Amino acid sequence: MKMASTSSSGSAEQIRATAYHEAAHAVTAIRLGAGVNEVTIKPSLARGGAAGYVEIARSTQPYNYAVIAAAGEAASRRLIDVNKAIAGAEVDRRDVDAAIARWYHEKFGSAPTRREMVETNIRIGAIAKDLVAENWSLIERVALELLARETINSDDIRRIIEEADATASRTLSVATRRLPDVLPLQTRLQAIGASAIDVEARTVQIIFTTGATVRRRKYTGWDTAVPFDETLVVSREAIDLTRLNAGAPVLDSHAAYSTTAQVAVVERAWIEGKEGRASVRFPKAGIDAQADRMFGLVADRIIKNISAGYRIDQVRIVEAAGKGQVEQHIVERWTPFEISFVTAGADPGAQVRSADGLATYPVAFGGAGIGHVEAARLRIEMSMRAAGILA
Repeated sequence: MKMASTSSSGSAEQIRATAYHEAAHAVTAIRLGAGVNEVTIKPSLARGGAAGYVEIARSTQPYNYAVIAAAGEAASRRLIDVNKAIAGAEVDRRDVDAAIARWYHEKFGSAPTRREMVETNIRIGAIAKDLVAENWSLIERVALELLARETINSDDIRRIIEEADATASRTLSVATRRLPDVLPLQTRLQAIGASAIDVEARTVQIIFTTGATVRRRKYTGWDTAVPFDETLVVSREAIDLTRLNAGAPVLDSHAAYSTTAQVAVVERAWIEGKEGRASVRFPKAGIDAQADRMFGLVADRIIKNISAGYRIDQVRIVEAAGKGQVEQHIVERWTPFEISFVTAGADPGAQVRSADGLATYPVAFGGAGIGHVEAARLRIEMSMRAAGILA
């Protein structure tokens, strides 16, 4: 797949904007685990006069492809006039619409309505904007490389990202060490606010994280364990909201093995100050008995708690300062996967939920280990294999 950008101007401003535009496509693609073969800002008559393009792997999932396509315009809007940015993203906009249509067909077996297309476009645009903001320094590095060389490949982009990650890891002033290569899904308990429920719209506004420190334990033998404190960093840079904003499930007590356990859907997730917030929507009354029951319990303030299931992507270890102290695990990058309504939170000292066959994912620890790029690639590959997309 080739993601092209149109341009009617060869000015220095437009060339620079094109470089950032294509860099945003490329960096967003790699952050979402998609393969990138080549990036160029060279004009080409063969591409209808396009000023540049990014060649994305054909195996890229449609929803991710739509986000990648939208990232170019999000970057352009930071540099040039909005009308110019929109005009320069004409091809991208068609790519976004086509990808949304493919996604709807794969997920629902039908084409999206006009309203669904507009709403999904808005949601994808917001995700792309956040990803561009979070990775702006990397986009600048890739753009400068494009301005100097005009064409770069996937190895060049990975080198730039790895150099940036290495630079960031060298700024750590605390002791770090390597943990096991995989960690399972984690959970965190939060309460539902009393004024957060809209009975008519059947929506609930929740805070899924405040980053509070939780005491956990890790096993050092068959029946021995040591405690440690885990703190989640809450910021737009630290939390990957892609899964939530793609319509993540809202479950009954983390039961993820049947569609009957899904009682609602995440409509939107965002960071507000030091809190992770989300709006979740229940189906219309009468569609699903279990969803109706859960909404009734929540609306009547019987069920008051939610628990977010998340994956740890990067953690920094601060060794115990002295006797009586415990290790501090600062989770600097993490990805919420689902939100659950629960009666009581899981044991805060438990590291692993007691579910058989719980999936595990590669993580990077304080800059050591397999690295962000490879971890992202492996996560996507494992998820696609689990879903039967890859053999």
